Amino acid sequence: MKKGLVLFLLILIFLESLWVRVIDTDKSPSSLGFDEAGLGYNAYSLLNTGKDEWGYKLPLSLRSFNDYKPALYSYFSIPIMNLFGLSQSSTRAVSAIAGSLSVIFWILIFRKVTGSGWGVSLIAGGLFSLLPWRIHFSRVALETNLSAACFSLMILGLIFYQKKWGKFITVLGGVLAIYSYHSARMAAPILIALVILDPLGVGLKRMWAQRIRIAKSMFPILVIVLLSLPIFNSGFGVMNRFSATNIFAKLYPYAPTEIVGMERPFLNLTNNPVYYLTGMLFGRVAAYVSPRNLLETSYHWVMKSAMVIPDNGMFGYWGVFFFVLGIVPFLREFTKKKEFRLIFYWIMAGALPAAVTWEWYHPFRSLNLFPALEIIAGLGLVLMLDLLRKISNSVLRVALYTVFICITATTLIFNLANELGYSAWLNNGEFQPGGYKEGAATLRKLFDKYPIVYVDTPHAQSHIFFMFYLPIDPVIIQNVDRKYHLEDGMSDRVFNFDKFVYKKYDWPNDKFKHNFIYWTSSEVKEDGLLETPGAKLYKVYDSFGRWTVSIITKD
Repeated sequence: MKKGLVLFLLILIFLESLWVRVIDTDKSPSSLGFDEAGLGYNAYSLLNTGKDEWGYKLPLSLRSFNDYKPALYSYFSIPIMNLFGLSQSSTRAVSAIAGSLSVIFWILIFRKVTGSGWGVSLIAGGLFSLLPWRIHFSRVALETNLSAACFSLMILGLIFYQKKWGKFITVLGGVLAIYSYHSARMAAPILIALVILDPLGVGLKRMWAQRIRIAKSMFPILVIVLLSLPIFNSGFGVMNRFSATNIFAKLYPYAPTEIVGMERPFLNLTNNPVYYLTGMLFGRVAAYVSPRNLLETSYHWVMKSAMVIPDNGMFGYWGVFFFVLGIVPFLREFTKKKEFRLIFYWIMAGALPAAVTWEWYHPFRSLNLFPALEIIAGLGLVLMLDLLRKISNSVLRVALYTVFICITATTLIFNLANELGYSAWLNNGEFQPGGYKEGAATLRKLFDKYPIVYVDTPHAQSHIFFMFYLPIDPVIIQNVDRKYHLEDGMSDRVFNFDKFVYKKYDWPNDKFKHNFIYWTSSEVKEDGLLETPGAKLYKVYDSFGRWTVSIITKD
């Protein structure tokens, strides 16, 4: 295939992927999650003041909700926000672009790893660009999706590592991945080391014999580590997230205390904690290559977050079929082909950062590895196409090709329609707390008429939605003394700012006050409220037509 045609088709696939990922992101998913709003508002704050919402100048990590998000996503959002303003679409644009670029990187990697021609590689890339996880995670503002694209760029560099530009791409992709999301800080150096050492292919004796060459080849790892030091030395609690989620602190002593005992558990020879910890780590790694988990997800921490793909899994039935089929040629050639061992190392390095956290299965923390699983699915696609091509009976061959095309077209159309009409029925209230986006327009009209806005909501970090959707001047937020709210029935992760005061809804007493706005749930006694002189109720309906929020004014 001529280079000009290849370039044209790559650009076409990129534009198709980008269109799928940017269309209607102001409507689907219907509203932002609090992490998305945090990334968007901090980009808005950096654009207008050069500081994040906490007042830190040009930070490498965003303190945000004290989870210290890597700031690169917000920095990449600044030029887009400068052109189009603060909105859901502008906040999600970086993820959409990263997801589209990741498809192109995958095609280049797949062609080199499998030895397939441009035609097969482009077809596989075009089809897999519409897998559920590819579409879903690129339509939500996620640092991990940006990191996964950069991680794939690093893999591309590793494949061409013997060339000077390959080393440069390796370092560039690795550093960008590390500055994009926490998981890459562990995964990137480990993967580079594994690929250079190739322990499963070379063996310990040959590794020792080639130690000088290997040491020289490790130089890019040193460069990546040195370039990444500022993010660890930025004065922020960048290790807070790992401290809160790691398996070593959360699940110690890794087995029921009734079995091991809490006093000197490691001296328990029959039920030693090391045994259980090893099982947990292996089980967590295996969870990411489980066809069942690629097919669907039912873990509650996934279902109540942006990780859930309604009525689908990461790969869905179509993708899982090819993944299972691809395991056969992958294992058959694993020991012979260094490129296949690279895929194995990629999966292991991508799974490790998630495996050392307490959740059994967490796509956010392991998103770097899913393109590697797609390579295996791509082998399955190639195997099936090869089997169809070898069928001697032309009628049967055409019939099977027709069945394949029909099933593929139906599946990919469903994947696309499912995301464009993304339903939050499974997780509405946590990932997409209803009412904030819809109520902002009403609140904005009333905002200047009243000196105070009382807020009663159970949602964590609800302040970020008011800051984002109104929006609130970042200078005001930067100068707020954040005293986190503590009251029964309300989140402890909110604080008073500007006109907003968090308090429990208490109409029998509050009705005697004057000149305020109340933001509360739909669970208000409408008759008693409207009987109060000067009181007015504005009902806010979410994207499903449900009365979700009550905005009450009292003159």
